[in-house]
Amino acid sequence: MNTVQLPNRLADSPIPKDFHYENDYSTHTTFPFNAALINTVEALKILALGDFEGQTGSIRVRIEDYATPLIIISSPAGPTVKRKYAIWGLVLALSHLAVSSQCHESHFTFTWKGEKVAEIMYEVPGPRLDTATAKRDTDESITQVYNREIDASLLIKRANSSPASTLTVPSNDTSVAAGPRIRVTMSYVGAKPIVQLDMVLAILFVLCQAAVFPKDTLLPSQWAPSVQNPDCAFDAQSFSLPQLLDYGFLIDVVADSATFLVEHGSWRGIEMVAKVEGIEIGRMTLGQ
Repeated sequence: MNTVQLPNRLADSPIPKDFHYENDYSTHTTFPFNAALINTVEALKILALGDFEGQTGSIRVRIEDYATPLIIISSPAGPTVKRKYAIWGLVLALSHLAVSSQCHESHFTFTWKGEKVAEIMYEVPGPRLDTATAKRDTDESITQVYNREIDASLLIKRANSSPASTLTVPSNDTSVAAGPRIRVTMSYVGAKPIVQLDMVLAILFVLCQAAVFPKDTLLPSQWAPSVQNPDCAFDAQSFSLPQLLDYGFLIDVVADSATFLVEHGSWRGIEMVAKVEGIEIGRMTLGQ
């Protein structure tokens, strides 16, 4: 049975010790690791936004700009698979690919206490596409702005329910009906490079541990996953009174951070600052 030899500083994985896997290199066809990273994180995001203890049908995931590999998640014993098994499996599968000399088409089988519970395949459909080698941004363009939408009624209620609130939603703002936008700016902090594997595993571990919470559960004023790496730690802060950011929002932003790092081609610490109406309501950091 194959196992992933994680770096010593990340040996404490959030994956239970009784969850194991086997990997079969089905062909010698290879694919870029960065494309596998983007597609794996997308699959993790989809799963993490659902019920962690619930079931899901088979899933096929690939991003248009990173079309190779195609990821297929299924159950070896029926039409559905537990989300937590799929989440744990994706973390182990990408960890395996990260420490391999090359990324080959693979068929991973996962067992929980000796019982087969999930399968994940990384396939190359059609001609091999090296899409992950292209970068849409240069290293100098180190700030990227994202738009996020939250429930308008929740925002208005929370913005007006407390005199301590620092957030105001103008009544004549026609965008409120569709949901006020949270703008997230991602930017590099510090010039010291971080080992890519450290940052990849940190992102996977954050998504894996955030998935345990219902997506609409509000973040506390400060949150960090229990499994941390001192060389690439994660921290989230929610500043607003009352609180507005939830775990679903955190999962969305952390997943986007993988694309930011790949497309800028520089593995360094980053910060993600969330604002509404120009007012900072939260901040996340990933790095040293």
